[in-house]
Amino acid sequence: MIPLLQFDPATLTLWYDTQLLSASKSSREVGLALHYAMDGEEEWLKCLVRQQTDPWTRTRCASVASAVWHEKRHFLDFVLTNYGALRIRQFFLLYINVRTVLQSSLESKSPILVPLDRNLDALRREMMGIAPPGAIIESMARGIRQTKKMILEDRRPIPGRFGAMEVGGEAIFECIAYHVQLGKAHRVFGREIVDSVQSDNPSRELIGQKYQWAYLLMRQTGLLDADFVPGSNAIRIRDEPLIPLLYGALAGRYYGQEQTRTETSSSGHAAERLASLVLKLREDAANFTKLSTVEAWERVNDAASAIFGRSVIQEIEADFEHEARLIEQFEETGNDDLVVSAYRDFHRLRGEFIQILKDEPEEILSQDRWADSLVNRTQPFVVAAAPAGATGVVPEGFLRLSAYQHPETDYNSFPDARWWWTAMRERTDSEGELLRLHDQKSWVNIASDYAPMAKLMFDGNRMRSMVGPEIMSTKIRIERESGIPLVIDGISRHPNDVPDIAQWYYLTGKNHFRCQVTRKLVQTPHGRMLDPWDVRRRPAFLDALVTSLGGSQQDRMRRVIWRDWSPWLVCDEVGALFDHAKIDYSYFKSSQF
Repeated sequence: MIPLLQFDPATLTLWYDTQLLSASKSSREVGLALHYAMDGEEEWLKCLVRQQTDPWTRTRCASVASAVWHEKRHFLDFVLTNYGALRIRQFFLLYINVRTVLQSSLESKSPILVPLDRNLDALRREMMGIAPPGAIIESMARGIRQTKKMILEDRRPIPGRFGAMEVGGEAIFECIAYHVQLGKAHRVFGREIVDSVQSDNPSRELIGQKYQWAYLLMRQTGLLDADFVPGSNAIRIRDEPLIPLLYGALAGRYYGQEQTRTETSSSGHAAERLASLVLKLREDAANFTKLSTVEAWERVNDAASAIFGRSVIQEIEADFEHEARLIEQFEETGNDDLVVSAYRDFHRLRGEFIQILKDEPEEILSQDRWADSLVNRTQPFVVAAAPAGATGVVPEGFLRLSAYQHPETDYNSFPDARWWWTAMRERTDSEGELLRLHDQKSWVNIASDYAPMAKLMFDGNRMRSMVGPEIMSTKIRIERESGIPLVIDGISRHPNDVPDIAQWYYLTGKNHFRCQVTRKLVQTPHGRMLDPWDVRRRPAFLDALVTSLGGSQQDRMRRVIWRDWSPWLVCDEVGALFDHAKIDYSYFKSSQF
């Protein structure tokens, strides 16, 4: 299911679902909470939450605001740390080569098989009717395969007393964001509301596995003081050493440098660095737990120097220098100016964050200092998403990313013949002390064109996306403008998400909806939520919808089918008919719209 709010590493933007928000109970209040948190209007946010007399609305406003702080922390950590910069670089290596791949295929008049790494499998190519790749595509395919291998290794769970846990870079990011999110919420709203925010989640077990594993690990190894609060299930932790240790783990060597490896240590992946640092710091665990944030940071840097031959700061500086040289190489080769400009903008902002880490480490590593000083200054670009398509043009103050308008049409007579799916909020404020990207023109192009194409090259239609049509529309546009077919490998033609109607009831706070096909009123827990990709894989179901209508309504329904990429809410009876409709497994192989 598409979440209400999400950080997209491919574009370094914060996306929110305008239509899911508008469908929610108390949508105005929840929407204001989201925007106040985004813009750093903290006093307005406090006032809004205090004014709510309905417990659900009060809790949900606070939950949404804290989710904004969670995603803003992701933005910071992806930009600043070596691990985050690696993930961003993987996208820029695709962006910088998009035109080269298209030009190579245009010259050879060969279809492009995506994801590109499938071209390394001769059997897959033969099954899809694709010729062996040229040198450019083969090189990119090997890079993508290596990236996927690295991500798989990073996310491989390790066994423990309480079951397998992920402890790699992704898991560390989630733990940090969750920790500072709750700390910030406590400082803004107080203990009572924070307790309700923590309870405002249907998957408490998942929360423990995904976000709280680091508390457990550090407590078991003696590196974190934690005690139960009398009379409650809450745990009070002395958190000063937490983020310094986790940041030490994120400072890996990701530019092919020589790694430091022994029987008990490794400077490579984040999980390996974390284990190495834990073993070293346990030698004086009793004192480590009592250190301030700055003292713990110094101790982690000393431990890294002793184990790996470099402090954490030195590892970050080395990574930053490698990144600068890579950008210079892009500039010297005359590659795409928009991509280079965006990457240089990223590098500039990363330098600002690194300088803060050097001069005032508490601003980054202490959850209370980050909450009081840095979070409201951190301002990523914001993207409004309308998965069902919003008719008309993008609102004032937004820049169009993905949209459609039917040619030679009187839009006054047929207003639903044009719509938009995604738009970036325009930044007109002065830069001042805000910590943000500046080159919005380049980032608009990254979000609208380069990122969808890169996602196709990396993982076909399975790559995480906020909406869906941005990938399909980019694919169709490339095919029509270039004449090059983009053939999607069979196992990557659609995401693997299975939407659950219980999630919709939870997110909206509602207990009923009207079936979007029959208009029947459906009460919780009944109803189905049909995945938009799965809907399009069942053409018999879509044909039945169209033929059940007459005249101009058929054309309108066809536009709805093309426009609406939100989950379809239907009654159980329509869901049963949907299940019986035959799946066309080739539907997303090539353009069929």
